[in-house]
Amino acid sequence: MRSTAFALLFIANLLQAIAGALLLHLPGHLAALGASETVVGTIMAAGAGIAILASPLIGQLLDSSPRGLLSLVALAAAAALAIALGSTPSLGPAFLTLFLLLELLIAFLYAALFLRAIALLDPQRRARGLALFSISTMGAVGLAAALGELVLAQSDFETLFQLMAALFGVAALPMLALQVWSDPQPTREHLAPAGPTDSAAAARGSFFSAISDPPLWPVWSLCIGFFAAMVSVFVFLKLTTAATGVGSLGLYFTVYAGLAVTLRVLAGGLPDRFDLLPFAVTVVLLYALGFILLATAESRPAFFAAAALGGIGHGFGYPVLMALATERSRAANRGSTLAMFNAIDQGMTLAAAPALGWILSSAAPAALYLTAATLAAMGALIAWPLRRAQR
Repeated sequence: MRSTAFALLFIANLLQAIAGALLLHLPGHLAALGASETVVGTIMAAGAGIAILASPLIGQLLDSSPRGLLSLVALAAAAALAIALGSTPSLGPAFLTLFLLLELLIAFLYAALFLRAIALLDPQRRARGLALFSISTMGAVGLAAALGELVLAQSDFETLFQLMAALFGVAALPMLALQVWSDPQPTREHLAPAGPTDSAAAARGSFFSAISDPPLWPVWSLCIGFFAAMVSVFVFLKLTTAATGVGSLGLYFTVYAGLAVTLRVLAGGLPDRFDLLPFAVTVVLLYALGFILLATAESRPAFFAAAALGGIGHGFGYPVLMALATERSRAANRGSTLAMFNAIDQGMTLAAAPALGWILSSAAPAALYLTAATLAAMGALIAWPLRRAQR
């Protein structure tokens, strides 16, 4: 039953993630509505910002409400918002409100479906399960990019939003098949023993407990370094390859994503054989090494090697960090922990992108990637002495 439930959740998450990732094409629609580059950037940043600001609310809802039923409501609301967004003829307050509400629901669905998947996993094989489940999110980006281009080549943005609504609606079918209003409980927990401060922590509210709980401090340090470094290639690689003439965006991400997915399928269970925190520190340091290679690459083989190290770091890093966050959090705070995890992911795009962009505009591309390597390494090195923090 658990394997069937996991497969149905995977399908639901893939469908809703493709729907959400179709917003990759939104800048083209905004430009067609008359928005300047600055306005486009501001609106897209606002979408990430609303997801971050709503993290406490999302965490509280996931920790205190029936997650399955809320997920169904969120899918239905997202479908309705996509239809409304596609039929809004001009850029104004109505359009912006619909977009921000849609981004809010996408952030909720991300956390809710991952949280339900975690509840189905055996804690001894949690890293492998998350490695497999996260393929649905990684694969959705490429599928949405290609699908959106196909639709826009034959039709218009209104049709694209209708497709988005249909995907949100179809994603509800496997969720219904799961009877998701009855949330399963994990079979066994690997949690630190409850301490004398637990009651006080609970009184502060579960989201802020997730942020301040000492066993999670090294996780947040690793996440900040990992996601901040990631921004350098996801935002600026197109510019740096054009400037240096070494490699290409397509080559890098073909190797990077291909190796990441392959590792998750074939070796996703490897981290479960080790203590997760030392493994995570090692992987983030390996990710940092990939950026050092990228900074110094002067040939296609060196560029290929940098992409391979990046793919290994991402392939293991993302699911291991999520499994580590789950392992070190209280069961009652799992929703808040995942909301915080997503907030750091989104927040690093907002915080790191302007700073990294300034570095790229002021220095050679190598300086950008050496900075990214430094950020990842600092996250790992700060996490190590915090590894024994107890609540």
